[in-house]
Amino acid sequence: MRGVLILPILVEVLADDQYGDHGNFHKDSSLFINRRCALKYVKMLMSRQLLVCLGLLIIHHAIGCQPNRATLERSTLFVPADFVVPRKLQHDRFYLRPLQASDAEQDFAAVMSSADQLRKRFDQTWPADDFTIEQNREHLQLHEQQFARRESFVYAVLSPDDAVELGCVYIIPDESQHQDAVAISWLRTDYLNGDLPLILRSELELWMANEWPFRNVAFDGPLDFEDRQQ
Repeated sequence: MRGVLILPILVEVLADDQYGDHGNFHKDSSLFINRRCALKYVKMLMSRQLLVCLGLLIIHHAIGCQPNRATLERSTLFVPADFVVPRKLQHDRFYLRPLQASDAEQDFAAVMSSADQLRKRFDQTWPADDFTIEQNREHLQLHEQQFARRESFVYAVLSPDDAVELGCVYIIPDESQHQDAVAISWLRTDYLNGDLPLILRSELELWMANEWPFRNVAFDGPLDFEDRQQ
């Protein structure tokens, strides 16, 4: 509004040059105007208005660039909301399906039979010597919940007849964010010396490439652990 009110004064000031007089009185106006002060005032208002406009533009741009809630949710999802998570990987020597709390006893047997290997492999104290089936059941319940929330996906590696759990596969986010996902696998110690580790790794690579939405996947399996030990 001030910019609008000052325009008549500015016209008066500029028009005064037509009379060749540097005085303060315009013969067609009842206002006494100090041209120099008026011009400074005009410049000051224009500068303020320019800064205000620039600020508004920046705010508008910032608001326009803010992702909406749906965009934020999509960016934080491990897998797309419309992705159908695979329920099975079938092979002649084994198959994968989601690990469940009902697998507690079978999974416990696999874990405790390979306790030393797992401690070395994952550089931790799990599983402790006094680890119990009930504690394991709680772990599996957590895995089931994470699977249902699509935060991570844990699969049991089972023999074709379901008699033995051979190991597990964990498909999880990469904490370093260098990869889209990490596929971690382990096998019972008594299955490490044959060709099963290589077969499992090959099948996992094909599965992740063909059935999952990730472009870049890091694999960490028994073969990778052996390479690190050399």
